[in-house]
Amino acid sequence: MGSQTVWLPTVLYTALIRLQLNDFTAQECVIAVFGDKLKRPSKHKYYGLIYRHLNKLVGMGLLNRRSVGNKWFRPNYVKAQLFDEATFREDLLGPQVPVTQVEQKAVVEVKDEVRKDLEARARSYRFEIQEYQATFAEYCELRTDFPALEKTIENVLRHTCKEFRCLRGRLSAVEEVMRALGRS
Repeated sequence: MGSQTVWLPTVLYTALIRLQLNDFTAQECVIAVFGDKLKRPSKHKYYGLIYRHLNKLVGMGLLNRRSVGNKWFRPNYVKAQLFDEATFREDLLGPQVPVTQVEQKAVVEVKDEVRKDLEARARSYRFEIQEYQATFAEYCELRTDFPALEKTIENVLRHTCKEFRCLRGRLSAVEEVMRALGRS
């Protein structure tokens, strides 16, 4: 199969990668991330997101579902062999919001140098995004190596996530303009 990159929402990434859950239900996953203070984890706003993504991972062959005793309606999820072969990345934006289509209007003829500038800007943003991904990986290593600094690392990580989201928004805007130009 080769190394496959799988993007997970932050909540699920925390449960599966950071907390390394195995043989769990969706409710146990919610409790592991948000704590035991929840009265009904199935009513938590992230439960549906977690449940859908767990089933997607089952469909991809990364997790297996199994029924245990009377948990027919709440199956346990167990990591499959393919899980260890895949590379997981944290999707810091969470679920993607569909972008509305731009109306087809007459577009002024664009010179080649403008297109090249847009492509160069998009390349630059993509390169910066790769640098941020390396930064996030380093934060994870630092968190593992220096558990006493976890609060400090979380604060720095939160600030870095804001910058990352802003950068992804800029890239998205440039790509949308390029797609609109391609349709003209």
